[in-house]
Amino acid sequence: MTRPAEPSTKPSRPDRPGTLPGEGIGNRPNPDRPGKPDRPPAYRPPNWRPPAYQPVWHPWYRPGNGQWNWWRPVTYVALSQWLPYRWSTPVTYSYGSGGTVQYVGDTITINNDQSVTTQQYFEQVDTRASNVPEIAEDQADDLEWLRLGGFSIIQDDVSDSTMMIQLAVTKTGVIAGTLFNEVTGVPHPLEAMVDAETQRAAWRSAEGTNEDVVMETGIFNFSEEETPVLIHFGPDSRQTWKLIRLEDPEGDASSNAAEPGSAPDR
Repeated sequence: MTRPAEPSTKPSRPDRPGTLPGEGIGNRPNPDRPGKPDRPPAYRPPNWRPPAYQPVWHPWYRPGNGQWNWWRPVTYVALSQWLPYRWSTPVTYSYGSGGTVQYVGDTITINNDQSVTTQQYFEQVDTRASNVPEIAEDQADDLEWLRLGGFSIIQDDVSDSTMMIQLAVTKTGVIAGTLFNEVTGVPHPLEAMVDAETQRAAWRSAEGTNEDVVMETGIFNFSEEETPVLIHFGPDSRQTWKLIRLEDPEGDASSNAAEPGSAPDR
């Protein structure tokens, strides 16, 4: 995701563990989960097939199984069994007034309890998005993935979108995926890490560009058909947007929710 700004002057961040260099990088709901009739047009863009059909993925990702798995919502059970963190209670996040993460002025309050400055909060999210471990080519061949789904990214006060993302997670909490801009027709690889303590995921471009743009939400939020996401534009600016699950272009609503067994074959 980009914003009007000067080109990044930080194509790589060698001081950040796990950050890839900026250059050379090589559901539909179940039948018993009715759709939402007031969903905006971007929920299923006309005449558009999301990049799942012709994926341009992060170099670590290995596709497998039928691409129809993208339309299956991942479940709490699937995520809890897939990830190694032994969480007793799944946590979902909401942002802004009345949310679990509220921001007023230069202060951010979490769960009506912990308060930090916007600078401190951004540094936490930024560090989480940067701590993606380097994975060698031969290691990538052995990774197993659970698809989190494909989503439109929509501003709260806008009923249309030209940006879509797909994400998948490994058993060690590494997230990889693609952001696709329909206007430019250009896909951009994404990478992220799941935070074991907070159950949040923060991701950014894996290309080393727009490094101050970081998106976050709870890992269990990906089980929802529609969920809020907080987008940071550096430490001093942030907006709450929405992720809305993309419909199956083939109109097949008969598939069940994705389970750990739906992870791509190797």
